[in-house]
Amino acid sequence: MGIWGKIKILGSQLAPRRGASWLVLLILAAVILPAWQIYRPLDGQASEKIEFVIARGETPRAVADRLAMAGLIRSPEFFWWYARLTWQAGDFQAGKYKLSPADSTATIVQLFAEGRAESNDIKVLIYEGMNLADIDKLMAQAGLIRLGELLNKANLSLEGQYFPDTYRFWPTVYDSAGEIKARLLENFTTKTTDLREFNQLSETEFQRILVVASLLEKEVPKIEEMRTVSGIIQNRLRKGMRLQIDATTGYAACLPKFEKGQYCDVSQANIVANLKNPNPYNTYANAGLPPGPITNPGLRAIEAAINPLPSEYYFYLSTRDGRTIYSKTGAEHEANRRKYLGR
Repeated sequence: MGIWGKIKILGSQLAPRRGASWLVLLILAAVILPAWQIYRPLDGQASEKIEFVIARGETPRAVADRLAMAGLIRSPEFFWWYARLTWQAGDFQAGKYKLSPADSTATIVQLFAEGRAESNDIKVLIYEGMNLADIDKLMAQAGLIRLGELLNKANLSLEGQYFPDTYRFWPTVYDSAGEIKARLLENFTTKTTDLREFNQLSETEFQRILVVASLLEKEVPKIEEMRTVSGIIQNRLRKGMRLQIDATTGYAACLPKFEKGQYCDVSQANIVANLKNPNPYNTYANAGLPPGPITNPGLRAIEAAINPLPSEYYFYLSTRDGRTIYSKTGAEHEANRRKYLGR
């Protein structure tokens, strides 16, 4: 006996009069038909799994239409309205799913809303202190882009804003270099907005903070020492002393390659040979801060740049065992260089 026959029998049992029975019949139909569409699978005996991909940005309505075309649901309309009425339509997550006609509409909606896709995303960890060339190389090694797609002169203007974090990307069918760039920049805005607003920093002030934070990431290995070195940088700037930070010289040496989209390892740059390099990033040859960040700093370095620790120090050096040694005078600094570095 079909579902309509069952509805008629149930209606006649519940209503003694003919007119009332049809009213009950209509009420039951209004309840049972949607439930049948939503909770009864298209083929409860099916065992074969079908690959179904939701692309990033695809609307739930478009997903419903494609599910029906793939023979996975009865009605795209019921699928769409059920997803909306249960407040799950806005939670659909992109990815590759394995579905079957034995899955009901309710089951599929829940799978999409909970993001229970196959685990084929790519995990990428961007460390504090990586520059754009390092990030470009990292993304290429992960198979997400071709080497050099993120690295160009235009993107270099955003150095410092590719926020260090753990990211998960879909394979290249979902992500492009432009989308990756947007993800990193969006995360930067999300992670730094509260810090910037709390300290009431203007755009110009915040950009200056990012430059200092990028120097701290490259120069100071320990977070507890970042505030002290941040204070030393401010002391030297106030006195008009050149910062003479080795990391800026390495970045300046590599910059011409970066602008051409070519990788260059700043840690391998010949610092001594480039001390007189006139590039504006070289703080041996130029006074003041570099024109932009030389790395992408994390929150701790940004906070240290915002909150420098006052001191009487004007010099610092990093020893081979990771310690930072401070000096008040040039003579004291040179003595420490000979003592700890042998030069």
